[in-house]
Amino acid sequence: MCNGLYQTSQNEIENTRLLLQISYERCNQLVNTNNQLFGIIAAICIGLITFLGTAYFTSTDPNRYYVIILAIQVICFTLLAWRFYAHIIDNDIVSAYKKILDCENKLNVNLELSLIQSLGKIMKIDDNPLYANKPLEEKYRIIRNLINRNKGGYRYHDILDHLGTGLISIAFVIQFAIFCRPPIQLQFFEYLTFLIIIPSVYCVIFFYFLEKDSVCIVPIQRDPSDNDLLSVFSEFVIPLKKF
Repeated sequence: MCNGLYQTSQNEIENTRLLLQISYERCNQLVNTNNQLFGIIAAICIGLITFLGTAYFTSTDPNRYYVIILAIQVICFTLLAWRFYAHIIDNDIVSAYKKILDCENKLNVNLELSLIQSLGKIMKIDDNPLYANKPLEEKYRIIRNLINRNKGGYRYHDILDHLGTGLISIAFVIQFAIFCRPPIQLQFFEYLTFLIIIPSVYCVIFFYFLEKDSVCIVPIQRDPSDNDLLSVFSEFVIPLKKF
């Protein structure tokens, strides 16, 4: 029996298994990339902080605070770029999840071995009665629909976003404290730029893009709420079938 262009049922099964293997490998590669990125950013920030301390406490140049300003701006930009790039990678990971789910469903993978078992816990809906009491077929549809809505779970990225926000806030507090110490003399536009405008821009970027999704430049995967689950169920208007 042919299910596609010159493709037998056995060929389809083998192709699905191959795609499943490739998707798992891709997913693991992206996870490792994200983990390595965290280590790289930590090393960069530690190096910049060391440089900042050395430049300020060992130099006698009265204008040495400009070096500190530069170091702080680089740290803040690095942290911001890290969080956005980490979410881009995370979106690719979630896309790989969708392919894995499709393949596992077609291959009738045992529930205990399936990714859907882990995704229920990652997305924090495993114990939710709106999800837990559903048959396996419907769970596949629910998970897939939630992923399409960028509700694939945080996987600790919310904690890392808050960590980035906290570090940037600390950096600007240090900058403010340094500026308030004599004999630093800055022009009005320099105070306005470094103490008000730039910190405000970073706050707006973190709040609107990473916290509130007001402008969806980079989709952020979040934990689904009960309302999200109810919205998914409202779309199930046809009998459930394997996708």
